[in-house]
Amino acid sequence: MKKLRLDTFQHGAVVDLFDEELRKVLDNIADQNTKPNEERVIIIKFSIKPDKTRSTAETTLDVKSKLAGIKPQNSFLFFDHQERGEGIEAFEDDPGPELPFVVKQEVAK
Repeated sequence: MKKLRLDTFQHGAVVDLFDEELRKVLDNIADQNTKPNEERVIIIKFSIKPDKTRSTAETTLDVKSKLAGIKPQNSFLFFDHQERGEGIEAFEDDPGPELPFVVKQEVAK
């Protein structure tokens, strides 16, 4: 009978699972859409539940990661009132002079 060792338990599953979660963490760090300074975490949870006789136990190995969230993206909207009181329309890009209520500011050079 082999003595329990983390690196050989369940045929080295913890190493494989850790490597998989580490890849997710590294991909998340490289993703320009995530918050750069947010902490990423890899959690290895090894649970042991002995039976009533304390001679055997059921084990569970769980490896997971907590990744950085997606950065919020900001933009600016322009609104135009529709004809006949049917509400407004939204434009992400400046629609230009056709919107009379948009006042353009000149940039001093």
